[in-house]
Amino acid sequence: MRFADVRPPVVAAGKMMSGKRIRSYEGSDITIRYDPKRCIHAAECVRGLGRVFNSNARPWINADGAPADEIAEVIHRCPTGALSYEVRGQIQIGPPTVPVPVELSMCADGPIYVHGSFVVSSPAGESADGDTRLALCRCGASDSKPYCDNSHVDVEFYDAGMVKTRTRESDGRDESLTITLLPNGPVLLRGRFVLTSADGSSVFEGEKAALCRCGESANKPFCDGVHSKIGFQAN
Repeated sequence: MRFADVRPPVVAAGKMMSGKRIRSYEGSDITIRYDPKRCIHAAECVRGLGRVFNSNARPWINADGAPADEIAEVIHRCPTGALSYEVRGQIQIGPPTVPVPVELSMCADGPIYVHGSFVVSSPAGESADGDTRLALCRCGASDSKPYCDNSHVDVEFYDAGMVKTRTRESDGRDESLTITLLPNGPVLLRGRFVLTSADGSSVFEGEKAALCRCGESANKPFCDGVHSKIGFQAN
């Protein structure tokens, strides 16, 4: 998957929430929230509902540009979780479809997209849940680790995003995936997941894995310990 060259404008820092810059756009029925730290300009919103998400307008989001349910449906397509929403009054919107087990999709020369029910746990024991989508950096250069910020383009990161097919028997539990960030090391996965190659030709199914996030592993997408040799640093 390649990213479209359709970029929302850079916004001023908004309300601080868990260390993130969040900008809110109020509508009569829905409030749209945008986190530029997590946006990598995949442009699903712009292509999906241009009268609401218009990168040439100021402000670039018009929360009254379409019915709330249409806006929510497009926000559910955001692959990084940069867009979220809150509805008001008696507006009823069904929850997004969440795959079980969690789906991880490789992006050639780019991040790993995560879609499903998961929890992100930091080395300090902090956790973030409620999200169903994110893009994990795997080039090692993002300033927003563990999130991708498109630095892979600047550093000319190259990896075809392939994985060898492997299936491991599961105990059948539909437990949530825990994504643990090891300091200066890999991302640990614990819980059921399916990891798919960038071209969709092969899948890796399992319940445990350590994903490279320094960008230098010879066994991408998995960690091979090289982070300790190159002095990789990340919380």
